[in-house]
Amino acid sequence: MNTLLLLIGILVVALMIGYWFGARVAGRQWSCLFDEHLRSGAAVRAAKSLMALKAFRAGDAARGLRLLEQEVDAAVLWHSPAERNTHDLSLPILEQVACYRAAHPWSSENKEVDSAVQAVLDRVRISLLWTC
Repeated sequence: MNTLLLLIGILVVALMIGYWFGARVAGRQWSCLFDEHLRSGAAVRAAKSLMALKAFRAGDAARGLRLLEQEVDAAVLWHSPAERNTHDLSLPILEQVACYRAAHPWSSENKEVDSAVQAVLDRVRISLLWTC
């Protein structure tokens, strides 16, 4: 009986140590993966901003505006309040985007993207009792 209790105790301790060690390793791996995701996203944003700046410097304001508007569309779809908490910190920015788009309408070549962005901005207007 004492041997059985000792084995169970050793098993419980081993499981606890294994769980703790596994959680630390998994946490570090997740952190590295998340950091890499943030870095790659920042690199993409920098590349798009650079393309827009080059277009403006070359005198192609239409292309520069299109690149920036596409970036705003991507940000709106990424920060859609439909999947996030309605008290999300991105909602004030989305409200500003809704005001901007009301004053400066824009549409991409992709009507599905346009309707998805508009749906998000409409939800933002409703959820925040929107006024510009």
